[in-house]
Amino acid sequence: TGAMESYLLSLEEQTVEIDDLNTAFTFRKFEPIHVETSYKYLHSQVEKLAADARFKILKNYSDRRGYFINSLWQAD
Repeated sequence: TGAMESYLLSLEEQTVEIDDLNTAFTFRKFEPIHVETSYKYLHSQVEKLAADARFKILKNYSDRRGYFINSLWQAD
């Protein structure tokens, strides 16, 4: 699917309070906390996604090996 998920693990049982939200979250020891899902696409898939959504690609930024692309789009 090209999906990559990132998790944090609570190293101990704990409660985290967020005063501004007037709430608290309790975590068990080693409980996984899902923080991100990102999707990886081939260059051709990025071009199709942009075209299908009626955007034009202004620039693609890539790592030295060409493994990853960050793509800057503009509404057409």
